[in-house]
Amino acid sequence: MDSWTGVARISGWAGLVGAVLLFGAIIPIGSLGEPPLEASTNDAAEFFRNAADASWLQPVEAVGTLGMIGLLWFLVGLAVLLRRAEGEPPFRSTVALASAVLLPAYYLVNASWASAAHRG
Repeated sequence: MDSWTGVARISGWAGLVGAVLLFGAIIPIGSLGEPPLEASTNDAAEFFRNAADASWLQPVEAVGTLGMIGLLWFLVGLAVLLRRAEGEPPFRSTVALASAVLLPAYYLVNASWASAAHRG
């Protein structure tokens, strides 16, 4: 087995495990009873206060973080494999790598939930 086959297999497994962990975290978080889009500001603030009180929320968010790290590993491996197949100049694989880094960075920073929890 050459090194590129190893990169492909490890990246594939990281993607599968990452997706399972990520969706395993998103599904319970979705069961918190998020208010509809037309809800009042008070309803939204109450939802975020109640979500912060749930004792299981932080461990589930940690599982989601691990899942996103697994997906990051997969996406970077995919960009490396695409670069090998693309040749020079590697424009598309570079854009794929930048996108692969920005998506998990947005999730891992978690600014939207943190800012919503402190508002209201």
